[in-house]
Amino acid sequence: MDKLDWILIIVFALAAIAVLGWVWAMFTISYILFVMHLKRNKKEKWSREDEGENELQQEMYRRGRAWSAANISYKKDVHIVNDGLNLYGEYYDFGNDKAVIMVPGRTDSLTYSYYFADVYAESGYNILTIDLRAHGESDGIYNTFGHEESGDIIKWAEYIHDNYGVKSVIIHSLCIGAAGGMYAVTDERCPDYLKAIITEGMYTTFYETFKNHAVHLGYKDWPVINVMDVWAKKYIKHTIHSGPIDVIHKCKKAILMIQGREDVFSLPEKAVTLYEKCGSEHKKLVWFEKGEHSMLKINDEAGYNKAISEFLLELNY
Repeated sequence: MDKLDWILIIVFALAAIAVLGWVWAMFTISYILFVMHLKRNKKEKWSREDEGENELQQEMYRRGRAWSAANISYKKDVHIVNDGLNLYGEYYDFGNDKAVIMVPGRTDSLTYSYYFADVYAESGYNILTIDLRAHGESDGIYNTFGHEESGDIIKWAEYIHDNYGVKSVIIHSLCIGAAGGMYAVTDERCPDYLKAIITEGMYTTFYETFKNHAVHLGYKDWPVINVMDVWAKKYIKHTIHSGPIDVIHKCKKAILMIQGREDVFSLPEKAVTLYEKCGSEHKKLVWFEKGEHSMLKINDEAGYNKAISEFLLELNY
């Protein structure tokens, strides 16, 4: 081999090393993201002690805890087992035959749901706040972006129906909780007495909202997030490219979709797509001009509660 051959060999070798290094970096960074955002590797992560990341969230927690404290005499600690996991919640029994299951978003425990409970209690509903799997006091390692959580939600509905004489159950859900709620109401196991779902900030796919979050923080959306799908499929058995958009056409339950025009994670135009594709004959989309993702009520409590109370009156049960 002459000098040129050796130069080419060295160049190709360096290129191969660079490519392998790039691939290694993508898989490593994507796994770090997967662990950070979808895996609970210690009990303290996503616990009931969380108080929010900013002043508005902290105020939501403060008001929510005040509601819980004011109604502590009605609270019962409840527990079910599903998929071999111990799941925990709090049931506020006001003596009604209707109840709402409060389904929080990713990283949030049942304490986050307190803030949204008042309008339902005032509308004649008992309140079930739950720690989703891998959150709060519940067992579990992975957040499955709604797929397996949907079975937990159905199990909770069965529990309060069978044990507390509840005749009608509805769901209030936020973000990734809305995905779980939508999977639940479109599941063939969904009971007839699970009547309706209220969603806030529902996304089309987990990939879409996670990508939007990353871009908002200044990161590139490709290829790290796409590579993260490898880990999701391996450990969670679901793709991050799935979401409510895949099943909402099967939704026959009454649905209220609450959406903010300032939401940069679950985009307004995607909410329109979901609404148009929704198969329910009783569907309603309510817009709020102010408020970031999951921050609509704190920016307009009166309007938020009014939208829900009017929808509940329309249900007529």
